[in-house]
Amino acid sequence: MADHEMRRKDRQITSPEQIREILKEAKICRLGLWDGEEPYVVPLSFGWRWENCLTLYFHCAPEGRKLDILRRFPKAAFEIDCLIKLVGGPAACGFSAQYRSLMGVGAVRFLTSPDEKRAALDAIMEQQTGKSGFSYTESQMDRVTVFCLRAERASAKAND
Repeated sequence: MADHEMRRKDRQITSPEQIREILKEAKICRLGLWDGEEPYVVPLSFGWRWENCLTLYFHCAPEGRKLDILRRFPKAAFEIDCLIKLVGGPAACGFSAQYRSLMGVGAVRFLTSPDEKRAALDAIMEQQTGKSGFSYTESQMDRVTVFCLRAERASAKAND
């Protein structure tokens, strides 16, 4: 993954293993979309796989604003973070947070084959529950929209 330019290079994470740790810990991914007139940000549960590149998986109802946007503009920004803890200070401006985050952009593709949908749903369920071996009825598969985002660029940082 190519990195975004980062102002605070001292906080940059480049280790694939550290990036995987962020992905393993997080439960929510925020997608930033553009509908041609205004931005739209939506938080979603997600799953992921990292073979040749990072791929994020999402599921949702078969209609709605995010799908309308993604069908017109199949590219999105993403943001995933893990808040470790709030760090107190003597005054309001002295407070900080320990965190790790991952941001990037990528192309979105809707998954239509039952095998692709099942694999994506497995990734989501594994991420959210820590378990595998789920089964999905044909009716469930027909009622759910599943899409993936293949990361084209990403950057990670931490304030430990």
